[in-house]
Amino acid sequence: MSRKISEQKLRKILERQIPARYGSRYVPSQLATRDEAPSQSRPARLRSRKFGRELHAMGQPETYALLLALYHPGVVEIHEQKMLSRWPIEHPLSGMPEIDVTSLPSIEGTVAVAERLGCLDLHPVVNVTDKKHPGQKIQVAYPYIGDLLLFISGEHLYCINWNIKDKNEAFERPSFSNRGKATERARRKALFRPLLESEYYRDAGIRTQRVAAEHMDDCLCRNLSRIWTYSEMHLEIETGIQEELIHGFEIAIETQTPPLEVFLASEARGRCSTKNAQIVFHKAIWDRLLRVDMYHPILEDIPVHPEERDVLEQYAEWFAQ
Repeated sequence: MSRKISEQKLRKILERQIPARYGSRYVPSQLATRDEAPSQSRPARLRSRKFGRELHAMGQPETYALLLALYHPGVVEIHEQKMLSRWPIEHPLSGMPEIDVTSLPSIEGTVAVAERLGCLDLHPVVNVTDKKHPGQKIQVAYPYIGDLLLFISGEHLYCINWNIKDKNEAFERPSFSNRGKATERARRKALFRPLLESEYYRDAGIRTQRVAAEHMDDCLCRNLSRIWTYSEMHLEIETGIQEELIHGFEIAIETQTPPLEVFLASEARGRCSTKNAQIVFHKAIWDRLLRVDMYHPILEDIPVHPEERDVLEQYAEWFAQ
């Protein structure tokens, strides 16, 4: 699918996003493939057992943000690369189980928001085939695509929209891919885009959070990426052995013993293989059963630091309603 606006791309987006889908049936508007992801980006696909599908990130900042969202146990649904509807639609929560739809505000759509902001001329459009008059083209509004929409379960279920950039300054001073000096219209469009998205979700009572990857600690990002990989691996050992291993890891953390020694001791006793012990170790950290400091390297041959700062407390504002 071409990266440029086109009738073909519009049809593909609508096919993926309408009707609204949830859980393993959700399909993002844009896939993390070389032909669909932005050029010079580092797209990634993260396979999630919890959501029963691959999640698609268009670049490294989105990948790290996605990993942080996946780490939060309260996040029960993620819609990445979600189309912002051009027309009025129901609240995103309307498709979730046990939700009273009548109490939810609706979304007015990007066209209505653009008109309200006095910037309808900046809304993207595309020429498509007129079904009533074959061979003729008509102009229609083209949808914007968001980054991450999180569905979070707390005292109640709510959504929060994440707008993701690599640096904080990118929210205030958008970059331009075209060479030379940007036109005034191009600048207006770049500044209008995040405002429209924020207003679009605000109509439904959904807050938009600016997420700058530069505010995510490098060591934390590396740990999340590595631990996630292990946490998704298949594991078949008895619950009792897993509990025994986790207890051994807790003692190792207290005594500043490398996890590798627990792996080897368990294998020597014939309890489980080193590979399975590795998986249990990382899964326990991911599931927050083992509380370790995610801001220090988590490696197998060096002692692991006990938790000093809780990641979810450090980034609590990003998940707050």
